Amino acid sequence: MELLCRCARHIFREYIRTVESHCLAASIAHFLNILVGSGENAYTFGGNMLASLEMDLSRKYKKKRRTPANGLVSSSCSPTPKSIAWTKLTQEAFWKELSDDSLSHFDYVIPCKNCDSFIEWSGGAKRVAIIRRFCILSGIQLALKVYNLFLPIFFDIFILELPI
Repeated sequence: MELLCRCARHIFREYIRTVESHCLAASIAHFLNILVGSGENAYTFGGNMLASLEMDLSRKYKKKRRTPANGLVSSSCSPTPKSIAWTKLTQEAFWKELSDDSLSHFDYVIPCKNCDSFIEWSGGAKRVAIIRRFCILSGIQLALKVYNLFLPIFFDIFILELPI
């Protein structure tokens, strides 16, 4: 489990560098769902959720601002391809990258395709222990609540403190 969390942290550091600050909580929730999501209920951020994010962002950042020089100017902070690029990370790509990272850093292969196969392969690691260790290593603080660990469980409102 320690190897999984360390490799996930390596991937997370690269992943979080590409995310704009207004999308941090949602992108961290997406990453956690991919990390502990099962094969059948693989979590992907797309479809209606992506359209909803784009709509929220466009509403939030299309407010008009007054500047002394030219009067009213609309903000051009609508969602950009960079601000939603983090949504492209899939569970399949993540676990492949995790396996490659474990081989390159620790000379050990994690032959798993999702969290369920990792739990079976490791001999009974617990999802809550994986989440806890990863959050400690990465500096993420989650809301204290009862989570159903077999569904896409993390949403941006559950991320209380973000790594900086």
